[in-house]
Amino acid sequence: MTRASTHAPQYRMVLFVAGDEKNSREARINVRKLCDQHLNAESQVEVVDVLQDYRRALENRVLITPTLLVTHPQPPVRIVGTLDDPSRVLSAIGPPDDQAGY
Repeated sequence: MTRASTHAPQYRMVLFVAGDEKNSREARINVRKLCDQHLNAESQVEVVDVLQDYRRALENRVLITPTLLVTHPQPPVRIVGTLDDPSRVLSAIGPPDDQAGY
């Protein structure tokens, strides 16, 4: 789920899900909408299914799914839930580095 570009994405995120459970499906849909509709900057989202790769979840201290881990811009941010409120998610992740000062 990466938008095509020649430069590095301004938002790098990992979405941890549990298979095809209802909340995980909703989170996948909502993060895709968030990227398409609100993040005009480049965005990269990696989806990790904890049922297939539980070690990756443990390494990142993810105990609840769905969890969105925003690794860039810094500092890292964790958002738990279906990501159904774009304004709250956007508020939590903040602007990309080049827009931090507005």
